[in-house]
Amino acid sequence: MWAPNQRGYSRGARPAGVENYRSAELFGDVLAFCDELFLDTVHLVGHDRGAVVAWATAAHHPERIDSVTALSVPHPAAFARAIADDPEQREKSTYLEFRA
Repeated sequence: MWAPNQRGYSRGARPAGVENYRSAELFGDVLAFCDELFLDTVHLVGHDRGAVVAWATAAHHPERIDSVTALSVPHPAAFARAIADDPEQREKSTYLEFRA
């Protein structure tokens, strides 16, 4: 079992520029990490923002993911419905948005 720091969370992994934190960059890190360990498929666990990355990785590369365990963030379709239908959830989820 491995638990790497996600991009931006440790001093040695904070690239400058918002473009370095797009979804494709983040799930690319997951795949690169798996490649370094010679893992063809994984059971991926993510918490909070990491759960968003886990869902994106599974959506874009399902052939690499055996399962997703997401903590604190539901499936993207359910989350989108909650944000659209529930003003309280919309307000509580604003921390996920980028603010300049």
